Amino acid sequence: MTSATALPTQAPDVPSDRSELILEVVAPDPATTGPASEFRDLVHSVRESANWTTMAIADRVHSDADPGALDTARQVADELGRFPLVHVTGKGRTAGELTELAAKAARAGVDEALLMTGDRIKDRAREHGGRVPYTDSVNLVELWRQHAPQVRRGAVVNPFKLVEEDLRNQLLKLNLKVGAGADVVTTQIGFSWPVYVEFLRYAARAHPGVPVRAAVCYLPMGVARVFAAGSVPGVVLPSSVWARIQRDAADPGARTLYARRVAVQVLTLRALGYNGVQVACLHRPVGAERVAAAIEDLERERLSRDDLCALWEQSVPLDPAVRYPIAHQAETGLASRLERARYRALDAVDHAMFDPDNPVGAQSTAAVRALGARPAGRRLLQVVEDASKRPLVGCQMCGFCRLPHTMYVCPETCPKGLANGPCGGTSDGTCEFGDRPCIHNLKYRTAQAFDRLDQLAHTVIPPVPEPIRGSSSWLNHAQGRDPQLRQVPPAGATPIPLHPAAHGVDQVVRGEPLKDCDSQPILPATGTTRR
Repeated sequence: MTSATALPTQAPDVPSDRSELILEVVAPDPATTGPASEFRDLVHSVRESANWTTMAIADRVHSDADPGALDTARQVADELGRFPLVHVTGKGRTAGELTELAAKAARAGVDEALLMTGDRIKDRAREHGGRVPYTDSVNLVELWRQHAPQVRRGAVVNPFKLVEEDLRNQLLKLNLKVGAGADVVTTQIGFSWPVYVEFLRYAARAHPGVPVRAAVCYLPMGVARVFAAGSVPGVVLPSSVWARIQRDAADPGARTLYARRVAVQVLTLRALGYNGVQVACLHRPVGAERVAAAIEDLERERLSRDDLCALWEQSVPLDPAVRYPIAHQAETGLASRLERARYRALDAVDHAMFDPDNPVGAQSTAAVRALGARPAGRRLLQVVEDASKRPLVGCQMCGFCRLPHTMYVCPETCPKGLANGPCGGTSDGTCEFGDRPCIHNLKYRTAQAFDRLDQLAHTVIPPVPEPIRGSSSWLNHAQGRDPQLRQVPPAGATPIPLHPAAHGVDQVVRGEPLKDCDSQPILPATGTTRR
């Protein structure tokens, strides 16, 4: 068998645990005994399999009231003979609740937790009842490093973005996650093997020594229909793949084709150098066994890496209309004239009013401190701050103003209140909630325009302490009560670009980047901050 396209000749060095195969499952509802019994059979199937390494218990997927992943993992551990990987999301949970969960996981003997912000809560009525807490994945990784240091910490990244700002924000935030203490990285579900190649190259150079796993999905017709409808935040099912699945569904051997598709993806990703593969949407023992058998059958064919990639293109066809903006292009990701003017104006005001080395700033700080000494003065500060900042930046009076560190884009205007970068649910520059552009893309464009990408890549912003919400951030700043920021080490010693897939898939497949993009790093060198 010959390959239609050739892979790059250089593959990144990878650790020896590259053969991990993880079955991601959703905890069953204990109120329904039927599915629970089938779930036990699924656990038994994984335990007896020579292919499946372990299981991963997803967190709050079907509803906000799903059984706790940790509680389910404890039960699975007894049946499985080892502790499964536990997913932990920050959605609907405060830092205090997650601290308790980390301590609980450490006591239970959890080996590894995959830590993420999580998608939008399912209970929309809860959103109308007030602010819903979302703990940023970067802060979540830091929190678990502090309170469950013996637990291996996983982080998620989505390199399958179709807009430059979406993608590069993912890579900038990944640097924060690794710097905060992530030990292993897992990709979001994707369908383009060239992007898997390019991301692994990037990760091997930017984060050497950090294992990288890939996520894929078992896609029978019902599951594929959900993906095609755009119902899974952050995952885009290309029309070429959707068409192929529809054709497969009409085949009498459709289930065999579904299983073989997963087997092709698993073996291809192993051949590319991924440390493991996590497979989602397999909920029944027969499906897990069918996929394991398909992997064994394909392994017996002893195919080369190029042959496997050719098989991938047959079962998961590349869509030539879908282009991934891996590297910065001169015509995209640019701040508008208004956005640049906005930044300059707000930065000038910030320096004038709050820079302690500025005489005016020193005087204003002293005045705020004096006003804060009296209850009436504190109320006046709150009224003036709210009246001046809400129209300008959408201020929500969180009590901890992070504007100078977020390019003067208020994190509270993100529906999840994320300050360290976006979640993985953005699509074509639009927020997962679907009602606004992603605010983090404005941050990215501004930082790019003013040579401040290093700040987004290396500054970890802590969560807002709940007790100070509603108070004046001016007074908290003047009294030295701001939470402390932390600088994380830069990514690899020599930040590198990803190949410019936006110029065509073939150039990524062949490993032939355009020369004029070789000097465009995803993460900038340190020391380039300019105010």
